[in-house]
Amino acid sequence: MLLETNSHAHFRTQPAGRNIVALTQAWFHDLEREMMEAAARAKAAATDAERKIAAEMRDKRAAAIAAFKAKAGLK
Repeated sequence: MLLETNSHAHFRTQPAGRNIVALTQAWFHDLEREMMEAAARAKAAATDAERKIAAEMRDKRAAAIAAFKAKAGLK
């Protein structure tokens, strides 16, 4: 997580400490984890949207078939 102040940028990392290599690696690890979580959320949202679109198309087709059958006098 990037925290900004007026003159400094601070990174909240695990593990906390002063070793710049460990801090950099931890920051990249946190960034990679956050990116993977965001990708998973985007994939789930896309899947939900695709399901919604498929359901809407199915409902439209069913309504069109029902209207055709009613117009043609079929049951």
